[in-house]
Amino acid sequence: MLEDHKKALNVMRDVLNKRLSSPDETHQGDVLDHLIKDMKVENFLTKEFAVQLRFGLLFVTFDSLSATLTLAFKLLAENPTVLEELTVINETLRLGSVTPGLIQRARKDIQVN
Repeated sequence: MLEDHKKALNVMRDVLNKRLSSPDETHQGDVLDHLIKDMKVENFLTKEFAVQLRFGLLFVTFDSLSATLTLAFKLLAENPTVLEELTVINETLRLGSVTPGLIQRARKDIQVN
């Protein structure tokens, strides 16, 4: 089990290093690209932190999906007019973020009455 963990982390390190050394035009706009972008401005986001975070994301997505969906339905039930004004998926992920250390950015300010 420990060997598999080490192998997975090594694969993730290799992918990160390849992405860091590749030109920006080849990037895919995925979570890793966002981490790399944040690594350039946030000191705590080291290569090793990014690798460990991605490894952790493999496991938290299984448990967090139902909690995030439950939160989305609860918010919609309590605020039916919000659906017209907000992009529900982005708002739910922002409110129910399960990724420690991942920086969230608002695309634009939205006034809620």
